[in-house]
Amino acid sequence: MGWLDGEVALITGGGSGIGRAVVERYVEEGARVCVTDVVGERVEELKSRFGDRVTGLVADATTLEGNRSARAHVIKPPTDDKTVQVGSLVTVRYEDGTEETLAVVGPWEASGSNAAVASTSAFGRALLGKRPGDTASASVDKDSITVQIADVTLPAAATDAVQTGAE
Repeated sequence: MGWLDGEVALITGGGSGIGRAVVERYVEEGARVCVTDVVGERVEELKSRFGDRVTGLVADATTLEGNRSARAHVIKPPTDDKTVQVGSLVTVRYEDGTEETLAVVGPWEASGSNAAVASTSAFGRALLGKRPGDTASASVDKDSITVQIADVTLPAAATDAVQTGAE
């Protein structure tokens, strides 16, 4: 397919104009897309045209409720809290036996903190989907790192937010 194979995108205002063009291109490049629009017929037309590649809902993304609805539609609650996902606290064991607890965060939340790993970074992508006992490896340039996942927790506040669609 293309450069977005396996990716999921949320596109607000995707029923017309630039938003619709982005939906079409993302699907062409292999992404699965969730579309929001204030006009239900537009959403239904895209779902009909692209089949299981597009899901969507009628929502106004300029409102808090619209944003919550869109997020809840895209983000499925975890089946358990022992699989690394955005929001997880992951205790990793390095090859020398030392352990460190890291927070897997969205790219906009990552800062200079060593304890926060952006989910979009090479190391963050290697951690996602892992469970205790699994190993994760990532390489950047000529450096590489391999860790064993010692523990995974999803803080109670994050579990509640994901399950209710709240922040």
